[in-house]
Amino acid sequence: MRAATIILAFATCAISTAIPQLSSPSLGRRQDNLAAVEAILEDARFQRAESFRQSDGSRRQLAECSANCKSCLVGATTKAVFEIAGCGVAAAAVDIGTGNVAAVLAATGFVACEGAVVGAFQESQANCDSLT
Repeated sequence: MRAATIILAFATCAISTAIPQLSSPSLGRRQDNLAAVEAILEDARFQRAESFRQSDGSRRQLAECSANCKSCLVGATTKAVFEIAGCGVAAAAVDIGTGNVAAVLAATGFVACEGAVVGAFQESQANCDSLT
């Protein structure tokens, strides 16, 4: 009888610890997903910021640009880099997982934010080009 009670106690304990994992991701898994999503966002932000910096540098090399134009381009690039750093909310994609980077970036809002920043950057570049 005592052995049956001990086995029943172990079985109850094992089942009760398994139930939360079946109904929702465990806290550890959610934290792992959050860390992975944040890493994806950081990588995307870094890559986009680098593309802004390279675009600014290549424009200056290819075109004759006045001091005002160069100053404007530096300001536009700096603004775009800071804006892209704020794109995406990692917590929005915690339950998605990290298998599909494009889905993660879309779910975090990075893609929409990136589009707005790129559009504003291109408009700024066009305005800078008109300076003499």
